[in-house]
Amino acid sequence: EEERDEIRVALETIARATGRPVAGWLGSGLQETWHTLDHLIDLGCKYVADWVNDDQPYLMNVEGRRICSIPYSTEINDKSAVDGHDVTSGEFEGMIRRQFDVLYRESAQSGRVMAIALHPYITGVPHRIDALDSALRYITGHQDVWLATGEEIIDHYLASGATFGAPRVAVGAPRALMVAPVLVRGVLVACFLLLRRRLVPRPAVLVPGPPVVPRPTMRRRRAAEVTPRRGGAAS
Repeated sequence: EEERDEIRVALETIARATGRPVAGWLGSGLQETWHTLDHLIDLGCKYVADWVNDDQPYLMNVEGRRICSIPYSTEINDKSAVDGHDVTSGEFEGMIRRQFDVLYRESAQSGRVMAIALHPYITGVPHRIDALDSALRYITGHQDVWLATGEEIIDHYLASGATFGAPRVAVGAPRALMVAPVLVRGVLVACFLLLRRRLVPRPAVLVPGPPVVPRPTMRRRRAAEVTPRRGGAAS
């Protein structure tokens, strides 16, 4: 109950500040307990960015209920790159460009999401901000790039017919790369980029339940470490 209350208070605080309901969640340090996804679903979140394991959105089946995972990055991230590994602003710009080039190429087959995690106190300083501007000009200079919010990306994904093995989207459908800046109290800016809007159907991912052994207070769920929840995977 303590975790649920903390999540609720955070969502309500952001909603009051922005004047609109919060659509998604990025946990502190990407941490989750066994019950985090349940609380997020209960509180109306559409997506979560804690699962850094794909370049496309996907549905997670949480005991018959669903929430979407949206791609996030711990590498195209100024906290780990600049603050953690002493990468220069020019090198970070190059990382962003190379990440984009590969995902843009791959997106010709099915849409991709590119996340750029930025902290104003790192990238927002005068001697680094021009490198970010240059990288974003490079990205937006390509065709089929969509500047969108995380919620817009997830809404598009859910409406695309590319979930739960739905029929394949027509080859001639519009393509795009989504870029979504999200600002949370001036602390973190996450740019989500979906490369080309045509998405190929993918199955839902089963979110496993806890093992029978006592659970730690804080631990991220990993499919390889736990037993499946009852009900099995969604078809």
